[in-house]
This record gives sequence, structure tokens and C-alpha cells, in this order.
Amino acid sequence: MLEPNHCQKQAPPLGMPHNNLLVSLMNAMGVPGTTFGEFAHCTGPLAGLL
Repeated sequence: MLEPNHCQKQAPPLGMPHNNLLVSLMNAMGVPGTTFGEFAHCTGPLAGLL
């Protein structure tokens, strides 16, 4: 479960692909997967977000 302001405390480093956030949200909703969209623009879910 995400806590209020959790993303502000755990902001990803600059330059992190946006698709990584989408993979993390996908996993949070119970959808398994490690990539979203173009493979070249996704390195996996954000570490420590959930």
C-alpha cells in the first residue's frame, strides 16, 4: 500500500525512464511484469517504491 507523500520521499533519480514508474504501478495493481512499452525505454520497476 502506498503511503501519502511516499513518492516525494522516494523520488527516482533524474534520467530514470518513465516506463519504470508504469511497471511499478502495474505491479502494485497485481499485474505481473518487468517491462512496459518499448524494451529500450524500460529497465524494470522502481526499486523501493512499494
